[in-house]
Amino acid sequence: MRVLFIFPNFNASYCWSPAIQILSAVLKKAGHETFLIHINDQHAFPNDTQKIIKEVKRVKPDLIGFTGTGFDFSRINEICGEIKSSYNCPIILGGTHATIKPDDLNESNFDAFCIGEGEKPILELTKRLKNKTAYSRVGSFWFKDNDRIIKNETLGIVDDLNDLPFNDWDIMDTKDLLLKRYNRLSIMISRGCPYQCSFCVNQILKKIKGLKNYTRIRNVDNALAELRYLAGKFRIDVFHFDDDMFLINQQWLHKFTTRYKEEIYKKYGVKYTIEARADTVNEGNVKLLKNSGCYEVRLGVETGDEYLRNKILNKRLKDETIINVFRLCNKHDLKPSAFFMFGIPHETEESLIKTIEMIAKIQPYLVRPTFFVPIYGTPLYEYCQKNKLMKEKEPENQFTEAALIYESLSEDVLYRYYTLLPWYVNLKLGHKHYLKAIQKFEKYTKEELKNKRNKVLEEDKKLSEKTKSSHYMYFESNINFIQRSG
Repeated sequence: MRVLFIFPNFNASYCWSPAIQILSAVLKKAGHETFLIHINDQHAFPNDTQKIIKEVKRVKPDLIGFTGTGFDFSRINEICGEIKSSYNCPIILGGTHATIKPDDLNESNFDAFCIGEGEKPILELTKRLKNKTAYSRVGSFWFKDNDRIIKNETLGIVDDLNDLPFNDWDIMDTKDLLLKRYNRLSIMISRGCPYQCSFCVNQILKKIKGLKNYTRIRNVDNALAELRYLAGKFRIDVFHFDDDMFLINQQWLHKFTTRYKEEIYKKYGVKYTIEARADTVNEGNVKLLKNSGCYEVRLGVETGDEYLRNKILNKRLKDETIINVFRLCNKHDLKPSAFFMFGIPHETEESLIKTIEMIAKIQPYLVRPTFFVPIYGTPLYEYCQKNKLMKEKEPENQFTEAALIYESLSEDVLYRYYTLLPWYVNLKLGHKHYLKAIQKFEKYTKEELKNKRNKVLEEDKKLSEKTKSSHYMYFESNINFIQRSG
């Protein structure tokens, strides 16, 4: 079978697709051929429907598989419809949108949605297609059948991740991706998260039949074997471990860090970064991480307002815990970075000020702010819907604007805090010359400020050059990231 994957890398940075990479790997292992259209106007295939159709006809696939999120769905559904008008083969959708909104299949152009993990179902589907046998009853798929939808039970999860082959690093242009991403490679060696944050897609996945207790991690031998392969094949300076819960198993962590130091860090010089919850970080594992080549820990703080963080987001993290963890990381020169969400339900100017104060206290190495966008089906989505907090039209992505309506906060004020974030933090740190810059731009509306982004970046560069001590600035002229400098 010839299987063509289409990756809509529209509104995010140029990146890998772990889902496509592992599905391609299992298909190749079963003897199938795989191909990819990686859509990214700046670095890969153009987001041009006619060019996409031309490439489809050149590849001549027996099956086409899209992956996509809610942000991508409208456009990929359009592309799917155009392909179907000129090429005949089954076209399926996987990824978070198919899993959390399977009812969208009925009005979509797709033939089927894959619900949950795709390794088992795609192998069964290609087997039946190859043998020309009926495939509408393949588990984990919802299929269109004339005027009805066939809703098959899930085939469950991959119980043991060690049974899977390594990701297919050749289906994507990994060398070019590394070049564009400063020799930093993103990889996951686990799946799932046991926590109950109200805004997280994991809450939906846990409800799907067959996905209970789905937090899994590869054993150390298996994970290191792939890392050695990658370090030996490509020029890599940093591994980014994008796992939700890298620190969840202390015994595993001790063994992994000990061997990583000897087999990867000392031999290839490849450092690494991880993501973690603040309450899983302690001095013991900070020392293990630092000693083995880890240089950055990324933590989800979400907001400086403890009430919003715990009562609305259900993070169950106290301010004190977060502050202590950042102090601990800074103490051991393990750079702590922080994720924050602006525009959480019931956000106020007072809660935004608390976020500014929290950043000034914990002094992250890097801050990644986004606007809160509720994920369909999560507890917080249901809360926003019940309380009529959502706008009629969802934003295109989490970097453009907020998704909610606020009782006592204007969008102009929200967008101003989001856009001028480093300046507000610097003012809190005692750099008083940032006040004039804030006053210069705070008079503008949200739309006016959007149009003045380049002016904001120019002003920030001048201000940063005048600031000799530690302060925050936009990261590499990107207004969606801020970095500690000095």
